[in-house]
Amino acid sequence: GKLEQNGMTYDCFSRGNKMRKDNIVTGDVMEMEKNKFLDTYDTVVNYILLKEYNIEENLNYIKSLLAFCKKANVKKLIQISSISVYSNELEYVNEKTEIEKDFHNKGGYASLKVAVDHYLIENPIEGLQICFLRPGYIYEKNHEPSKAGILISKFGLNILLGDKNTVLPLIDKNKIHEAIVKIAKE
Repeated sequence: GKLEQNGMTYDCFSRGNKMRKDNIVTGDVMEMEKNKFLDTYDTVVNYILLKEYNIEENLNYIKSLLAFCKKANVKKLIQISSISVYSNELEYVNEKTEIEKDFHNKGGYASLKVAVDHYLIENPIEGLQICFLRPGYIYEKNHEPSKAGILISKFGLNILLGDKNTVLPLIDKNKIHEAIVKIAKE
């Protein structure tokens, strides 16, 4: 996709048995720094959120990710966060808006995102720049919408969970990829 079009090489990392197949590396996310199949990288893009786990386990994953970034001399971490980390009462958000202070004020997914973002902000690694991308609902043109998270399908109906007064901006997946490339090249 966008990375190849911009002359960038990359590896993808996911949970599974510790191994490499082409540019796909799998292993234990809690021990990324010990995975011999991972290389050194200028930039890491973190999409991983352990939705089925609690905040402590997600923070353990982030600690592992940061340990890996330090060991691999990563210069930039692009953290795919969420617009849900902002206070529900805000009417306007920009790049200087502070995120929710207490993850307890948020629901399941958002509370994980708030806790992880705070951990990253409060535990900097020397030489590592962290860039937060905080999209709303990501969709892809001409594809079925994701059923994970806030969109639930039951009995043939799609139900969007949330507050009826909340505005949820939609963003095309392509725009997210363009942003990642632009940030990685900075």
